[in-house]
Amino acid sequence: MRFLSRLVALSSLLLAAAGGGGAAAQIASETVEFPSGSEDVTLRGSLQGAEIAIYEVAAVEGKKLGVGLETSNPANYFNISAPGAKEAAFIGSTQGNYGEVVLSQPGAYRITVYLMRNAARRGEIADYKLSVSLLPASDFADGLSGGPDYWEVHGVGSALRLRAGPSREHGVIGALGNGEVVRNLGCRMSGDARWCRVETLREGQQGWAAGGFLREGTPPREPDRRNLAGNGQRFDATGVLPCAPLAGQPTASCDFGVIRERKPGYAGLWIRIGEGAERYFLFEEGKPVYTNGAGEISVERLGDLQLLRLGEERYEVPDAVIYGG
Repeated sequence: MRFLSRLVALSSLLLAAAGGGGAAAQIASETVEFPSGSEDVTLRGSLQGAEIAIYEVAAVEGKKLGVGLETSNPANYFNISAPGAKEAAFIGSTQGNYGEVVLSQPGAYRITVYLMRNAARRGEIADYKLSVSLLPASDFADGLSGGPDYWEVHGVGSALRLRAGPSREHGVIGALGNGEVVRNLGCRMSGDARWCRVETLREGQQGWAAGGFLREGTPPREPDRRNLAGNGQRFDATGVLPCAPLAGQPTASCDFGVIRERKPGYAGLWIRIGEGAERYFLFEEGKPVYTNGAGEISVERLGDLQLLRLGEERYEVPDAVIYGG
């Protein structure tokens, strides 16, 4: 790993510590240094197989660490760990390619870049670019001098690029459509341009967007909750679906509410089955894996929907409910 200053082979450390396993890992580490007068830096590197790269960032009071990854290999991720912590505060394989951690403890925070187990075993290569930034610790909308809680994207042709850091030098991690409303997490100047850290409402993805294409937006309305309690969080969508929650009951319509996670096919579904009663299903990879009802879930595929049976109960769940669209 030619880009790092020192290489340490630890035969006792397995890839399981960073999402892999099986083969001993080669670990290279270096301390991140920011250019004078800047709180942003871009690092480039390459991994193959069981290699792991660790970047250490000294904690700064009142700041949080923002890290974005742009990579040639979809099995390439990073974790962020606090000083002395045994578990990561941010895990890229489940939380995505952009993460933030408040620098609440003194010492060096570690950014660990790695390949997932199967890719490491195959000896795959990942060429990556890591964007590292020190950000204000408070997540309030300030727009430099006051500002709205929400921005609306305007004045772009096809899409506004969402970047890992506050400049065009940082990698693209997503895209925002014209008219899309995003949450304002604060803005800052980078050179002579204003950049704003935003969070999408559809997936909760965070990143940086050019402030010249953002104007004050209207807070979005939550869909009608249809008297569903759910878990108390905002539903991504509500509606009705075909159901028969009672034995011998003909197919009727039941109100539902769904909360989707970032990964497609991962969602929580609540279905109103009576006064104050709700049937809950947890979906992973588009399949129901848990319910609050009794018995095992039986699944039958019918075109673009799944027929779920739970004892005598029946529910027809379109794919669009779980995946969106």
